[in-house]
Amino acid sequence: MEVLERATKQWEQEGKLGWRDLEARPFLGFKHTVAEAYEYAGKLNQALEHYQAILSADEGDPLGVRFRILSIYARTLQWQKAEELANAYKDGDHHWDDQIIVPLLVAAIVTDREVAARSLMEDLITVNLNLSTLLTSEDPYAMIIDLSSSKLYRSNSIESLALLSAICCRLWCILFMSWSGCGILMRS
Repeated sequence: MEVLERATKQWEQEGKLGWRDLEARPFLGFKHTVAEAYEYAGKLNQALEHYQAILSADEGDPLGVRFRILSIYARTLQWQKAEELANAYKDGDHHWDDQIIVPLLVAAIVTDREVAARSLMEDLITVNLNLSTLLTSEDPYAMIIDLSSSKLYRSNSIESLALLSAICCRLWCILFMSWSGCGILMRS
């Protein structure tokens, strides 16, 4: 972690350059890897700090950290923050896609925001026409497993739905274990 701290200080002194600066890319890639490691270890606060630093350096978000931040907000039941971040990317150069809608939908459901959840479900149906294929499949679980292991990823595709479904299944398991007293949800 000493290496990361030194690199972070240097990056901050250089003005927190974003992804467009070729010299900043190795550092940002490393910071992203560290954030993922924290997230997978359940240290969500530490992961969030790194993801937010990357996003603040380049709001264009070429590394897609907004999706990871939304996932953490959903997992930690921070509806307001999730909604604000999602809405910041709703218009402009970014697409209102399933990677934004699904974590926000999960957050809406688990925080009992029925109206928002219904609206988000309608948005999901609108942006990803493949949703009905997944929902009407004879064996949606097999389809999710098969498609989520695909090497091909396209936004708003059947593969992205399968990947998001697999992620949401893990999220629901984490939420269930937390609510049943295992304490995994809020680990930091």
